[in-house]
Amino acid sequence: MTPKLFVLSGIAVMIFGLPAFGESGRSNRSEFTLRYEGGGLDLRQNHAVKALLERGELVLAQGARRLSVPMSSVSEIECGSEVRQRFGSTLLGWVPFTDFEKAEDRYVSLSWTRENASGPKIQVLFKLNRSEYRDFITQLEKRTGRKAVDATKTPTVVRYSHNGLI
Repeated sequence: MTPKLFVLSGIAVMIFGLPAFGESGRSNRSEFTLRYEGGGLDLRQNHAVKALLERGELVLAQGARRLSVPMSSVSEIECGSEVRQRFGSTLLGWVPFTDFEKAEDRYVSLSWTRENASGPKIQVLFKLNRSEYRDFITQLEKRTGRKAVDATKTPTVVRYSHNGLI
């Protein structure tokens, strides 16, 4: 094999092989580890929760407690992040071309109605790590049919009239 052919085959593998290989294991994930930050559930706050997306349900498990939420009852999905300063950020800020002094926390909020539709909506807030955040939102959107709303973005409404006056 000539060096030129070797380089071209390496480039072809990188372009065509790696994206398919990297996506295949993550696109249909159904189990996630979240941290329950609060809401209307009888779960321990600031503790890990296993979330399973299976058979049209979101199953939340913490210890011996298990809660099943039908995907059809999920009414809202909100996502967002919060950037904060790390401890010791003055030292980490001196490293050029990096953001070591900043830490970003990622959150997902869910709202759903009860099975018999009586009473208020249940709302919960979960904190996710960086590697699971996007996959969890993608799976929720796919399985509920609802689009996640980015809570950090402010919706803007512009009204026009035909004569230029409102």
